[in-house]
Amino acid sequence: MKRIVGMLLAAALVVSPPVLYAAPARGGVDRPHAGSLRDAARREGARLAATSQAKSPAPPSSHERNWVARHPVLFGTLAGAGVGVGFAAGSDCQNSSDYTCTGIAMFYAGTGAALGALGGLAVSLFQR
Repeated sequence: MKRIVGMLLAAALVVSPPVLYAAPARGGVDRPHAGSLRDAARREGARLAATSQAKSPAPPSSHERNWVARHPVLFGTLAGAGVGVGFAAGSDCQNSSDYTCTGIAMFYAGTGAALGALGGLAVSLFQR
């Protein structure tokens, strides 16, 4: 089915009606560019090729990168703490006689945050 739809779409783009834009618009004014879709695609491709060669791509600045790429250690800390809290929530802390559930959750969150910060530090060192 996808093959048939693709072939019909390609045929419609290649064999567009030559008089598609020849009819005057409302008010009796003719449209300035009467032609096929193929001609419009050629003109746009030539325009894009001319403008892309004129400019050299600038390297992305630190403000253009996303938040995670700018702050990998902080992101690792937050993600690790979240994983630690999730792990503590999944554990059966009601049967623990040594610590309360809050203590176990804080331990797992702190451990996860520390491990996440180490991972973020490693990422930031490799990004430079």
